[in-house]
Amino acid sequence: MLVSLSTLLSRTKRKKEMVVGCTVESLDMLEAVLTEAGKHGKPLMILVNSRISSVCSLSVFCRVAQELCQAHSYPVSLVLEGEWTEQSVSDFLLAGKWSLKPSISHEHSLAESTRITGLVAQQATERGLELVGEVSQTSSLNSIATFVHASGVHALVVRVTWEEGARGYLSTKHIENIVRHTKVPVFIEGEQLDPAWMGRLLKVGVSGWLLRDALAEAYTAGLRTGLRNRSASHLFLYQTYAAKAVSSTLSHYLQLT
Repeated sequence: MLVSLSTLLSRTKRKKEMVVGCTVESLDMLEAVLTEAGKHGKPLMILVNSRISSVCSLSVFCRVAQELCQAHSYPVSLVLEGEWTEQSVSDFLLAGKWSLKPSISHEHSLAESTRITGLVAQQATERGLELVGEVSQTSSLNSIATFVHASGVHALVVRVTWEEGARGYLSTKHIENIVRHTKVPVFIEGEQLDPAWMGRLLKVGVSGWLLRDALAEAYTAGLRTGLRNRSASHLFLYQTYAAKAVSSTLSHYLQLT
C-alpha cells in the first residue's frame, strides 16, 4: 500500500522495524524490489531520480510506480529526488503521496545545502509535501543540527563512505548523537555498507539505510550476465537476469533488518 513518508516512519517506529530505501532506475527494477520486499514482509522507501526522464517520461514513470506501490501488500513510501524545479512538483508529485529529496552537489558547503533545502522546504510545505534532507558524515554535530532546524526536513540522510563504515572511522556514537540531537528519522547511505557496522547502527536509533550503488551495480551485473548468455536473445531475458541480481542483493540487506 502507498503511504506518506511520515505514516511509514510512524508505523515502523511503533513496530520497531527498519526501513530500507531503494533507488530504482527502471520499472523492472522497481518490480523486483517490491517482489523481494514482499517475500520478507518489509516496508520500503522507494526513491525515483528525476534523471529517469532521459529514458522515458518522468510523469508516466511516476504514475506507473505509484500504481505498483499501491498494489503492494506492505507499506511503501515514494520519494522523488533530483534537481528542484517548480515544474517537477506540479507535474510529478501525484496525489500528495510523494516526498521530495533535493539533490545537493557534494561540492556545496553545508551552508549552501541548508539554503537550497530551505527554499525547497518552503515551497514543499505549501503543498503539504514532506522533505528528505542530506548531509555528509564529515559535518559536525552542531552544523547538522542547524541544517535540520533551518531547512525543516522531515527525515535526514547521512552519507558515509565504505571505508568509514567498514573500518570504523565513523563512530557509532557520532551517529547516535545525530539521531538524538536532530530528533528526525535518520537514514544511512553508503556505497558499500559493512553488515557488522550496520548491525551496530540498529541499536542506536537509526531508522534505516538507503541502497543506491549496491542495487545499481547488481542490475548492471545482471544485464552483463544476460548478454554473455547466448540463449538470452531479447531484452526481456536480459532484464530477467538483472531483476534476479537486484532481488538477491536486496534480500541480503533485508535480512539484516
